[in-house]
Amino acid sequence: MISVAALIAVAMVAFLMAARVGSIHRTHGDVAGRLVPITEALTNAELLYQADMAEANQLLGPATEVPRAKTIANVTERMRLADDAWATYKRLATGVEGEKDLQFVAQASEAEQVRLIAPVLSGKALAAGTSERLARADATQIVAIETLRGRYSKRQGIAATALAVSIDRARSDLLVASSAELTLLLVGFGAVYSSVRRRDRQVRSIEVERALEAQRNNLEARLARSLEMVHTEEAAYQRIERAISEVAGGSSEALIADSSHTHLRQVVAIGSASGGGCQVGTPSDCPALVRGQTLVFPRSGELDACPYLDNRPGGPCSAVCVPLSIGGKAIGILHVTSAPDAPPDGETISRLEIIAHKAGDRIGMLRAFSRSETEAHTDQLTGLLNRRSLEAAVHRITESGQSYAVAYGDLDHFKQLNDVYGHDAGDHALRLFSRVLRDSLRPNDVCARYGGEEFVIVLPACPVGESTQVLERIRENLARAQVVAGTAPFTVSFGLAHSDAAVTFDDVLKVADGALGQAKEQGRDRVVTSAA
Repeated sequence: MISVAALIAVAMVAFLMAARVGSIHRTHGDVAGRLVPITEALTNAELLYQADMAEANQLLGPATEVPRAKTIANVTERMRLADDAWATYKRLATGVEGEKDLQFVAQASEAEQVRLIAPVLSGKALAAGTSERLARADATQIVAIETLRGRYSKRQGIAATALAVSIDRARSDLLVASSAELTLLLVGFGAVYSSVRRRDRQVRSIEVERALEAQRNNLEARLARSLEMVHTEEAAYQRIERAISEVAGGSSEALIADSSHTHLRQVVAIGSASGGGCQVGTPSDCPALVRGQTLVFPRSGELDACPYLDNRPGGPCSAVCVPLSIGGKAIGILHVTSAPDAPPDGETISRLEIIAHKAGDRIGMLRAFSRSETEAHTDQLTGLLNRRSLEAAVHRITESGQSYAVAYGDLDHFKQLNDVYGHDAGDHALRLFSRVLRDSLRPNDVCARYGGEEFVIVLPACPVGESTQVLERIRENLARAQVVAGTAPFTVSFGLAHSDAAVTFDDVLKVADGALGQAKEQGRDRVVTSAA
């Protein structure tokens, strides 16, 4: 009976050991199967980023318009492909030592490259030292990616070595177990069984964590692609709202600081937050923004809870607050509330942090392009349209078939104003007059600084009589504005012409300029309408 039991025990141990060897092969095969695609994705990302920056460097020198446009298209396409390769790597990443830090360095370097190249893509001249900073950022990113690839290659070698060691150890265990006594076999069987169960639990735990990591990487990739398809902040807020609804739902909101960074406004509201969410007014009053880190509050009303959670219409609550940053500067907050003592779990918080990170990157990019676009179309001192933008606006008016009136304005004795009060006073006068123009005109009217102290106003669908009244109102508003501002006194003269006076805008403008000359001859500080 004992012999039979011993044989059965030996057979069972042999079966388990054989299964163990097979499991070892499968486990290490799975590891190799995961590591090879990761290494390939890193290699693709590195090559694409290098090619992208090589193309981008062509933009730093002089180029004709057609090759430059083609180069910009190539840079944009390669950047998209490189980002896809990087997203693939992050989706498959298994967590080598220092991976998060290297990812942060690579992504920060990429963000710096995007920030530096954005003015070039919009047609602006480079600031001094941009080429050197771009080269440093590129080198830093490539070193980080190469380091990651090296660590995964090393991990592949370690996995292969571990496979051989594990198999040798399993075979040795099989020989030892087969020669042991029945009691030891039974005890060993129990120990092996317990070990297998424990390892099985560990494997399942690792698999669950990897599945969650894959889901997080998938969310990040989908959100990045979604945000790439929008070109305004308002459209980006709609995509962010959908992402928050998918991750957290409940009562959620996003608050973004205005351009002065003195006030926060609600740009996303989900659930009860749409009826009135967090009442924090400024970035400096928000604990999470001040600390620059995610904060979790299990219950409002506690001694160390955020004071803005008190007296909510829905009663006591828990909350998580995730800062939203642009270039390391916190400019907004993602805010999610739930039942007391039941704040969002760690996985939800991790995904909210992903949303905050990608949202900050895209909003920062949109704001950078917006600034570049605005600077390209406006006069830097006054903020009015420049001459090129004026011509484009008039072209749109003429294409629509509308008639229009043109006023050619000139600040009287402007050189004397500069000579007597200084150039700062002259600049202040130009800015004050520009503000008066914006405040006095209709939304569809066009005003531009035409050069020096000369301004051009285009009034669509406005007869000469009404146009004269508009210009007189501007003169009156200018006089009142000078009293309020306490500036050096100055006046303005206008020459007015209607589009019926000539065929082209340039000719109408010449007629208005002739009327302006008559205004100066008659003593300035007046409006003269062309006889034509």
